[in-house]
Amino acid sequence: MYKSRNGNIYYLYTKATSKGNKKYFLSTKKDSGALTQIPDNFEIYESPNGTVTLRKSFIRMFSQDEIDDIKNSMGKYCKNAEYIIDEKKDGIEIYVDEMYRKKLSIVELSILSVGEGKSTRTIYNPTFKLSKDPTIGEYLIERFFFLGGVQDWVYIERNKRLKYLCDKYFVHINKESFYELM
Repeated sequence: MYKSRNGNIYYLYTKATSKGNKKYFLSTKKDSGALTQIPDNFEIYESPNGTVTLRKSFIRMFSQDEIDDIKNSMGKYCKNAEYIIDEKKDGIEIYVDEMYRKKLSIVELSILSVGEGKSTRTIYNPTFKLSKDPTIGEYLIERFFFLGGVQDWVYIERNKRLKYLCDKYFVHINKESFYELM
């Protein structure tokens, strides 16, 4: 059983493929065939857009202390921002709710104040990607570039100090200066 960020409960199932191999899938429907354990070398993964899947486990590039440093910098420069740190095999991608500095409408405020719902304005956009080269002990930071049909990560800088990169660049999140970073 897995509970997603938006509160949905997912159950893990398996079925045989046409070749007789096992295929795993997650569903919000519960029945007697739900598995009680995740298979070895797999983990449940929730993407920034909320899709829940099963993926192969991998060796994490960043330690928990490094992730804590990233979170501390996010808290320092993006107070009250909702963000997601998405660990991938090749680094960490940071997604930020683009609406966190925008004022809510009167309708949204009234719905939230009476506890009748959750704001539907959470839209996570990719902002920064952090990776590291362990052979030379340097961290790399990239920002997400989107212009017309071009959407990709663009290299900005490398440095031996992760905190330095976070402090230097996270201050630009959801500001016009973000678009000048190259």
